[in-house]
Amino acid sequence: MKDTIAIIGATGFLGQGLKKYLNQVGYEVLSLSRKGEIQLDITNKELFSKLEIKPTIVINCASMLPGGDFWDEKHLRTIFETNFWGSYNLANWIKDTPSIEYVLNLSTLAVVNKPWPISLDESVSTYPYSSHQGYCISKLNQELVFNTLSLSTNVKVCNARLSALFGEEMEWNGVMSYFIDKAIHKEPLDITNGDLVSADFLHRTLACKMIEKLIINRAEGIINLASGKEVFLKELAFDIYTYLDVDKSLITNNNLSNIKENRSVINIEKIKKYFSEDEDVILDYKQGLFSTIEYRKKMILD
Repeated sequence: MKDTIAIIGATGFLGQGLKKYLNQVGYEVLSLSRKGEIQLDITNKELFSKLEIKPTIVINCASMLPGGDFWDEKHLRTIFETNFWGSYNLANWIKDTPSIEYVLNLSTLAVVNKPWPISLDESVSTYPYSSHQGYCISKLNQELVFNTLSLSTNVKVCNARLSALFGEEMEWNGVMSYFIDKAIHKEPLDITNGDLVSADFLHRTLACKMIEKLIINRAEGIINLASGKEVFLKELAFDIYTYLDVDKSLITNNNLSNIKENRSVINIEKIKKYFSEDEDVILDYKQGLFSTIEYRKKMILD
C-alpha cells in the first residue's frame, strides 16, 4: 500500500499538478491550503491543533513568491509570515504527529547567490543577494527550519531546490510569459543581455516525476530539481518566435558591456541517480515550451 501524502499549499501551480500526478500513480493525497479540501492557513498555528489527519509524508509547497521592495516592511513581513513562521508552525505540527516519516520541502535555487558558479551543485555556500533578497532569505530560513526538524526528530527531510518552474496553468508573469505574449501578437521584442543571461526552465510534469522519485527513495539533504539544460534569453526568444512562425527580425538584443554573465548551469547528478538508465530524466525543454505556448494561444483566442 502506498503512502498517504499531505500536500501543504495544494492549490498553487505546483501543488495542483503534484496532487493530480500523485493521485494518478496511486497515492492517497490530502490537499491542504487556505482554499483546499482541508482548509489550513499555515501562518495560524492554532489551526494545526484541529487537524485530524495522519499522513506518512508531508510535501510543503506553501510559499509566498517574490515581488515588491525589500524596504517595504508590510511586504517583507508577509513573506516571512508564510515562508518562515508558517514553516515553523508546520514543522512543530510534524514534530508532534507520530505518523509522519518523511518531509519534502520545496525550496528554490534562489537561496544561492547569483551569478552562480558553473556548474551549480548542492555544495555551494548560500548567501543570497538579489532584487528579491527578502524572498531568498525567507526561503533559506525555511530550509533551516526543516533541517532543525530532521536533527531533533526521526523524521527524514529533503530540501528540494527548484529551478524556473513553468508549464500550462502557471501564473502568467516573468520572462517566458512576456516573450510568448509578444510573439503571439507578432510584436517587436527588445532583449537586454540575451547572450549573457540564461535560465534553467523546469516543466511542471518533470518536477512531479522528480518529486515522486524523492518520495520513493526517501532522499535526504539538499537536492537540485532542474532540467539541466541552460537556455539563454535570446535562444528562448528565437525558439518561441520560430515555433509561432513569427519573423525573428522583430527580436533585437543589446548586450551591455558593463554586465557580467549571469548563467544557470545546474548540476542534476543527484536527482538523476534516482532514475534508471531506460527512464527519460530530461523532458525536452522545447516540448514543454511548445505545449505552454499552445495553452496560452487557446486562452487568448477563446
